[in-house]
Amino acid sequence: MPKLLSLLAILLLATGGLKAAFEPPKNQPVEITSTGQTTYESGLATAQDNVAIHLGDTDIYADYARYDSRKHEIFVKGNVRIYKDATLYLADHATYNTETKKITADQMESDYQPYFVTGTKVESISENAYRIDHGMFTTHDSSDP
Repeated sequence: MPKLLSLLAILLLATGGLKAAFEPPKNQPVEITSTGQTTYESGLATAQDNVAIHLGDTDIYADYARYDSRKHEIFVKGNVRIYKDATLYLADHATYNTETKKITADQMESDYQPYFVTGTKVESISENAYRIDHGMFTTHDSSDP
């Protein structure tokens, strides 16, 4: 009976260890590609021309990107498109924090089907919550709703 209890204890400990080993990583790698020049120096990566950035459930595309690995911030400008989960964000320039997953941008557009949102300054303040300055909220999907 003591052998059975010892074996059971070992199995429970092993199962708990396996469960912890399969947790998703908190700091996912940031993959940056472009058709133009890319550099990485002192924790600062830059890329230009058709930049594509992939990390977790977020894909970012722009003409130019700068990733500061110490601040965990990605700054992008020019034809910015951020796909986060199932939502698309469009802007001329934006900042994305890889730890907090917060997006900050000027002149951003987005959609939350069936709604469309624009604003002069948009900042994500928590999961599915945004602060929008001079914003517009509509269900009409034209350039001038």
